[in-house]
Amino acid sequence: VDRVWVVDCDTVTQRERVIARSGLAAEEIDRIIAQQASRAQRLACADWVVFNQGLSLPALERQVTEMARHFGL
Repeated sequence: VDRVWVVDCDTVTQRERVIARSGLAAEEIDRIIAQQASRAQRLACADWVVFNQGLSLPALERQVTEMARHFGL
């Protein structure tokens, strides 16, 4: 890959979104998250980070559009 983009939020928000989207039990979500790269690892390798917590969809879209322009996309 040429660039790594990371969309980030805190762990509490991440869990809440997964529960709302999938209906999985909290224990299952914790097991899945534990198997993934840690938040610190993802952020360490990112060229660009969008902190997607409390953003409206239009605000998120603006950030992604800005990122795309920055990278010539």
